[in-house]
Amino acid sequence: MRIEERPLVHWVPVTGRDGRRHMEMRWEMPAPTPVRTTRAA
Repeated sequence: MRIEERPLVHWVPVTGRDGRRHMEMRWEMPAPTPVRTTRAA
């Protein structure tokens, strides 16, 4: 497996519905359409 084929994982700061900030792990898979993490607003 080459490095370009590995899924990219990175942490992003997210503000929750309660106003608290926390870190969430985001996965970026090499796909034609970007994978978005849907959250209930």
